[in-house]
Amino acid sequence: MADKLKVLSLTRCEGLKRTPDFSGCVSLERLSFYHCPNLQEVDSSIGKLKGLTNLDIIWCKSLRTLPEEVEGLVNLKLFSTRGCKKLKKLPSSIWKLASLSRIHISSTGITSLPNSIDNGKHLFQLDLGDTPIAELPTSIGELTQLEYLSLYQCPNFQELPESIGNLTSLEYLYLSETKIVELPDSIKNLTQLKVMCIEGTLIRRLPASIGLLERLKELNARHCKELEGEIPPEIGKLSSLRILDLSKTRIRAVPMTINSLTQLQKLDLTDCNELQELPKLPLSLKCLRVRSTSLRLVADLRNLTNLVEFLCQGSGQAPGQASNPMQTVPLSLCLPEPSMDSNSVVFGLQLPNLRNLTRLDHYRSPLREIQLDGLELLRDLAVRECEFLKGLSISLRNLRQKEVFDCSKLHEVRFLGKMELLEKLHVKKCNSLGKLSSLSNLKKLKSLLVDECDALKDLEGLEELELLSFLSFVRCGSLERLTHAPKSKPKMPNGCRMYVLDCAKFQGPSRSTFSFEDYWKDEMKKSETAS
Repeated sequence: MADKLKVLSLTRCEGLKRTPDFSGCVSLERLSFYHCPNLQEVDSSIGKLKGLTNLDIIWCKSLRTLPEEVEGLVNLKLFSTRGCKKLKKLPSSIWKLASLSRIHISSTGITSLPNSIDNGKHLFQLDLGDTPIAELPTSIGELTQLEYLSLYQCPNFQELPESIGNLTSLEYLYLSETKIVELPDSIKNLTQLKVMCIEGTLIRRLPASIGLLERLKELNARHCKELEGEIPPEIGKLSSLRILDLSKTRIRAVPMTINSLTQLQKLDLTDCNELQELPKLPLSLKCLRVRSTSLRLVADLRNLTNLVEFLCQGSGQAPGQASNPMQTVPLSLCLPEPSMDSNSVVFGLQLPNLRNLTRLDHYRSPLREIQLDGLELLRDLAVRECEFLKGLSISLRNLRQKEVFDCSKLHEVRFLGKMELLEKLHVKKCNSLGKLSSLSNLKKLKSLLVDECDALKDLEGLEELELLSFLSFVRCGSLERLTHAPKSKPKMPNGCRMYVLDCAKFQGPSRSTFSFEDYWKDEMKKSETAS
C-alpha cells in the first residue's frame, strides 16, 4: 500500500523526532509536517521521492538541518519550512532544483542565500519574511521569472542590490519593517510591479524614477518616519495606481500631479503632521483620510463624488475674534481672513455633491454648525473634538451608526425626519449638551450610550423606541429620569437592559444595572406615592 501512497500529512505529532524511511513511498507527491514540535531530523531517504511536488515542513521548531539528498527531488515545485526557527541554513542543493517554483522560508533562522543561484529560472515566489537575512546576493537578479519577493519584517536587511532591477517579471515586492534607507535607481526597471510595500522602513525619499512603474496599483509607505519633504511629481505618472498610503510620514506636500492618477481610489495621509497643503484630487477617489496638525490649505473637494469614506482633520484652532464668523462653507480648508487670528483655519462641511459617501469622520473643526444635507447614502458618522460646534441637526435616512465625542459647546442634537435605520448612537464628553431631541424618529435604534454629558436633562421621545435593547448613562450629573410617567406605558421593551452609573441626580433604581420593566415599576410607585 505504501508504494501507492500519494499524500502524507502529519500534524501535531509531538512524539515524532525523526521522519520515517521514505524508501517504500515512491509514488508520494505531497509530504507535509505541521506543528511537530520535537521533529529534529528528516531522513535522507527523502531524496528517493522523485515524484514529490510539494514539501511542507511548517512550524517544526526543533528542526535544525535538512539532508543534502533533497537534490533528488527533481520534480519539486513547492518547498516550505515556514516557522522552523532553529533552521539556520538550507542545503545548497535546494537552489539547483530546476523545477522549483515556490520557496517559502519565512520565520526561520536562515541568515543568507548562496552567492550563486544556478537553476532558479522557474522560481516565481520567494518568501524570506521574518528571517535574520541582512542582504541579497547579486545573483538574485538571475531569477528573471520571479513574481513575488517578500523580505517583510527582516530587521537586519538594509539594502537592495542594483541587480534587483533585473527582476523584470516581479509583481509584488514587500520590504516592510526592514532597515532599508533608499530604493535603488534600478527599481525603475520593474515595469510589471503591481504592489510595493515599504511600510515602517527608514526610507528618506521616493526616487523620481518611481514614475516609470506604470503598472503599480498599490504603494504603501505607511509609518516611514524618515520619509520627509515633497513627494516627487513623477508620482503622477503612475497611471494604474489605486492605493497610496503615506500615513504617519513627515511629508510636507503632495504634488499637484496627483490629480493625474485617474485610477486612484484610496489616499491615506493620516498623521502626516508636517503636511500643510492638499491639492486638487482625482474624482476617482473612494476613500480619503487626511489628518495633520499643520494643515492650512485644502483644494475644493466637491468634485469627489465617488467618495464613500472621508476623514479630515486640520489644526482645529478657533476662528479668532471675527465679527461675523463663518457658519458653513463648502468642503474646503481655507486660509484665515485678515480679521481672523493668524494661525486659525476655517473648515466646514456642506457636502451635497458627495452623494456616494457612506462613512464620514469629522475631527477638530472650528465650525459652529455642520451641514450634512444630500448625503443620502451615509451609514456611519463620527463627529469628534469639534470644540466650537453648538448645534447638530441630522436627517439622514440611511444612517446606521453615529458617534459624537468631545464637543464641549454642543448644546443640542436634533434628529429630523424618519431615520429608521439608525441602530447605534454614542454621545460622549459633550459637557454642554442638555437635550437629545426627537429621539422618536429613530425607530430602529437598539443601543443608546451617553457618557460624561453633565448637563443632559431631556431625552425627548425616548419612550417611543420600541426596539431599544441597551441604554447606558455614565457620569451624567444632571440626569434625573429617563421618561416622565405618562398615562400609558412607554413603548420601550420590558427587557431593555439599562446601565446608569455615577449620575448623582438620577431617581431610578439604586442599583446600576436593571431592566426597563424594573425602571417603569419604580416610576409608577413614585407616581402613586406622589398622588
